Amino acid sequence: MTSSTAPEPSTNLAQPRLLAPKDTRNDGRISWFDRGPVPPPLREQAVRRLGLMALATIGMCFAFWLLIFFSIRHEVPTRMIRYYNGRPIQFIMPMLCLPLIVASVWLYRLTRNPARDRRRLLNLGAGYQVLVALVLSFAHHLHGWEGAWVYSGWSYAAFMLVGFATIVPSTPGRNLLVSALCVACDVFAFAVTIWAGAPQPPTPVMAMLLVPDFFAAGFAYFVALVVHGLGRQIERAEGMGSYQLVERLGRGSMGEVWRAEHRTLARPAAIKLIRPEALGGHDDPISLVTRFEREAQATALLCSPNTIRLYDYGQSQDGSFYYVMELLDGVDLEHFVRRFGPLPPARAVHLLRQACHSLAEAHTRGFVHRDIKPANILLCRYGLDVDHIKVVDFGIVKPMQGNLLQGAENTHQGHISGTPNYLAPEQARGSEHIDGRADLYALGCVAFWLLTGRRVFDQPTALAQIIAHASQAPARLSDFVTVPDALEAVVQKCLAKQPEDRYPDAHALEAALAAVPFPQPWSPEDAKTFWSEKLPDLTARAA
Repeated sequence: MTSSTAPEPSTNLAQPRLLAPKDTRNDGRISWFDRGPVPPPLREQAVRRLGLMALATIGMCFAFWLLIFFSIRHEVPTRMIRYYNGRPIQFIMPMLCLPLIVASVWLYRLTRNPARDRRRLLNLGAGYQVLVALVLSFAHHLHGWEGAWVYSGWSYAAFMLVGFATIVPSTPGRNLLVSALCVACDVFAFAVTIWAGAPQPPTPVMAMLLVPDFFAAGFAYFVALVVHGLGRQIERAEGMGSYQLVERLGRGSMGEVWRAEHRTLARPAAIKLIRPEALGGHDDPISLVTRFEREAQATALLCSPNTIRLYDYGQSQDGSFYYVMELLDGVDLEHFVRRFGPLPPARAVHLLRQACHSLAEAHTRGFVHRDIKPANILLCRYGLDVDHIKVVDFGIVKPMQGNLLQGAENTHQGHISGTPNYLAPEQARGSEHIDGRADLYALGCVAFWLLTGRRVFDQPTALAQIIAHASQAPARLSDFVTVPDALEAVVQKCLAKQPEDRYPDAHALEAALAAVPFPQPWSPEDAKTFWSEKLPDLTARAA
């Protein structure tokens, strides 16, 4: 038996996040000091090229080292030898290059990590560019120690300015600021060289040494202005149907999720997409696209207010498959419990009943979700309501009967589909006869997590989790927390090993949860108080 499960914690693509207000204006007009972000179409390329520039800098440092050490023989003034404790000038460049090599290796490793925030990496790249300029400026002015300043054309820092602007896209404003700092580095290195004992050159020679830096800074700014403007045009053209990409929210094995806006309605949305390059690197691209289509089809057929809504589906001009869904302001139950701890029983029941509403519609239409878990249940603000549940990610949904979805036969026999911590026993055994009661078992596991902050089976590996769900008796809620006996009985029934011992459907489970007595049920006022105190940013946006 093979397994297609993913270890916890999940990297759920369809999972919206807590979003801070963003300036999403993007009309393509570039001001002379545009401080907006690098457009998304150029951002990934900029980070990748930044890593390549770091590698090139490492090679340049070693090339300088070898060139000076093996090829160039200088007559070193006595002052210079005394200043560096008898070390000849050949060792100055390696000393300058050492911190630059370390910084280059560190930056290259950061750019290879897809989980790193791309905007922060580009900000680090700006600081790295200033460091490169400082080292190159000292290297360029070393010849002043030979007793005569020689004009050798544009400085190393000037060439670096133009090179970075051409290869690594940046905003005009940031490029102008970095260029000014790089020019200042060259002036600083020149002044330090004279202060340390090198002869002061005549004014015309000084101008020839430093003025090209200002021309290079101006040219680099012009390049950044043109490239950034082209990027904005590409960003406007790279729309998904009537939607325009704004900001990437997440990335996973199946694709990417972007924050987007409708071109004319200005309606925010989330776009889930698979890039053509992702298909090329996948072992089974046809299966990936089929699963993507099946998720879109299943979500489009469901209209429960507790199920995420789908607006559109298609393929863009660059070959990306995408679908557009509503953008949610909230947090998934996995991270919610990690952040705030277990929920009061009354509140947990309030949330579980909403999840039952979503599953009841899916089961009525003949679908089994098969991956119910806290990471796929969103607690969000919906309009002016709070504590609203949305069930997401129908990527491995399976029809219980007939051929309701195209490509529904794509699930292979003998494969385990789902997440180990929330796997029904029949799923763990790889059974082909899966119905809605498997989702009810998983929802019982979710209830256990909400009430205790623990998994039903605390096993160290995914395989051990699967075996435990298939064969071991579950723990009891009363072993960890105090809950009403009726609620514990409901959860234990959901966790029954045999499907026939569970509730027959989500309607019955919802009715059982509604019948659990509480001295003080969870009220809308309680929810609003919690959100205003614990999640003030989202509450303020609602107001």
